[in-house]
Amino acid sequence: MRRTIATVTVLLAATLGLTACGENGVNVNFDKNGKEKACTALNSVKAEVGELTDPNATVGSAQTRLADIEQKLTDATDTKTGFTKSVLAPVTGALDSASEQLKDVDPAKPLSEVPGGADVQTKVQSAYGSLTKLFKCS
Repeated sequence: MRRTIATVTVLLAATLGLTACGENGVNVNFDKNGKEKACTALNSVKAEVGELTDPNATVGSAQTRLADIEQKLTDATDTKTGFTKSVLAPVTGALDSASEQLKDVDPAKPLSEVPGGADVQTKVQSAYGSLTKLFKCS
């Protein structure tokens, strides 16, 4: 289990880190509307990110929040502004991987009691911060 959580953490952090660097063909040069769209989407998941980093978060609540974050970001895509699914692909892929890795863990178990759970919480907060910095959201 420890290896599974550690793998999720590394995948999430590495994938989001590459996105923030603008590597792997990710377009980070949005027009004004694209930047606004990205920031609105990121601000809409701020509460879910906060809930993931709550010390009392459970595996079940983490799974729900991961799905909510992915859905909100995906719903915000818009080809006209440049905030497209391809821009989010590394992020949504990492969220999917994290959800998959937690699927066999008891949903009632506190995330903090899962080996590596605290690291997952820290990495999610860090990844969120990297994205808001990338798009220069306030």
